[in-house]
This record gives sequence, C-alpha cells and structure tokens, in this order.
Amino acid sequence: MMNHATALVTNNRTAEAVALEREAYADLVRILTADHYDAIGCASNLAIDLRATGATDEAAALHQDALERAAATMGAEHPTTLAVQAWGRLDSDIEPPAP
Repeated sequence: MMNHATALVTNNRTAEAVALEREAYADLVRILTADHYDAIGCASNLAIDLRATGATDEAAALHQDALERAAATMGAEHPTTLAVQAWGRLDSDIEPPAP
C-alpha cells in the first residue's frame, strides 16, 4: 500500500494517497505495532502527504511521533531515522499479493 500511495502522489493524487495511507497505517499498527519499521515508514509518508494537503498540525504531530519511534527502535543514526528526520519518503518492499 505504501508504494501504491507513493505512485498516487507522483500522479498528483495526494488526497487519495492520504486516504490509502491512513488505512494502511491503522492496519500496520493493529497487526505489527506502531514501533515496527513499516508502520514508522507509513506514518512518515502520511505526515509528508498531510503536510502537502495543508493539514500541517496533524502532519507535524505524526512526523514527530514517527521520528521518536524510529530513533527509539532503530537508533538516531539509522538510515530510516535520518530519512524520517529529513521528511524523506520511505518505500516498502512488503506489499500484499494482488487480488
């Protein structure tokens, strides 16, 4: 779902990406916990896209949470933590099988 959301953003469909990312993030937190690498990446991407849609307060809070979780679980110098810190988009190589 994360890669699908990235494709939507690339095609100027950010609002659709936000909806997809919200669903993906909720599922990842429920299944893997909010501290899992993929949940952190999804939260970071959602924060980026929320900021792009003008939801800056929600984006800032989610970004801060993702950054804190990344630093706590992976370390402050981990590439993922640094990417989150820089508001960099993260992709996932874990995708559900196509229907």
